[in-house]
Amino acid sequence: MAVWHQVINGEAARPEPKSETRAWTQAALAPLVLTGFIGLWALFVRVTGYPVFILPGPERVWRSFLALAADGTLWRHASTTLSEVLAGLAVGVLVAFGLGYLLSRSRAVERLVAPYIVASQSIPIVAIAPLLVIWFPTGATSKVIVSALIVFFPILISCIAGLRSAEPDLRDLMRSLEATRCRRLPSSSCPPPCR
Repeated sequence: MAVWHQVINGEAARPEPKSETRAWTQAALAPLVLTGFIGLWALFVRVTGYPVFILPGPERVWRSFLALAADGTLWRHASTTLSEVLAGLAVGVLVAFGLGYLLSRSRAVERLVAPYIVASQSIPIVAIAPLLVIWFPTGATSKVIVSALIVFFPILISCIAGLRSAEPDLRDLMRSLEATRCRRLPSSSCPPPCR
């Protein structure tokens, strides 16, 4: 629970900014590392002699990629996956914002719900995914739920931290102007660039 309060109160450690030369060096190293990885992969396939169905070489993977892209199979499957991921993102964001607003406004609700949310994060999504496939065997429902579960917790924490970091003076001003709850949320809870 201590980590929960550190994260939502903005006390977690922030990374140091990188220097410009360090960022340039990392950008230059990325293609070299990729090239080295592909070279080692090809060498490993040749030396070990694994069957193609277990470990195909990079040239065979590239040829298969081009063939699937040419006949449209790749794009059809990619569009299906993208639609499932976007639907999961929408569900996860909506639920996280709703619950995040509740948790940021009510300490009682936070004390009641936060332990279960933190405990649910100890179960890996990989362990839950087979159960979802059993419970929702056909269609995209299980994939949408997995996508929603992946985005839920980080967005929930960010939402709570953002709503709690709103300036108290601005909230008091909104109350004194008798602003409705719907008007107070974007005006006093969102950072200035988002208003």
